[in-house]
Amino acid sequence: MATGEELMKDSATGDAKIPELADQLVTAKNNYKLLHPTEDFKGVCIIQSDKSVEFKMLRKVMFSAATAGYQNVNFAVRPKAKGGAAPAAAE
Repeated sequence: MATGEELMKDSATGDAKIPELADQLVTAKNNYKLLHPTEDFKGVCIIQSDKSVEFKMLRKVMFSAATAGYQNVNFAVRPKAKGGAAPAAAE
């Protein structure tokens, strides 16, 4: 998890990004463009998280993705099992 020193704030919005994550996403985007020169980059990012992760951290991840050019952010979710309980994780 990122510490305060690893985060950079956008001066206009006050949102924080995770520079290492943003850099890796920019690299992935540039690699895609090199490998698929005739295709448009769609900027799709799928975030999977545990419910114990605070929204503040998810917001930093989303902001990092957006600043790296990933404007289409989605979440991978696990539906609740019938009866209201989430399925047990495989071990």
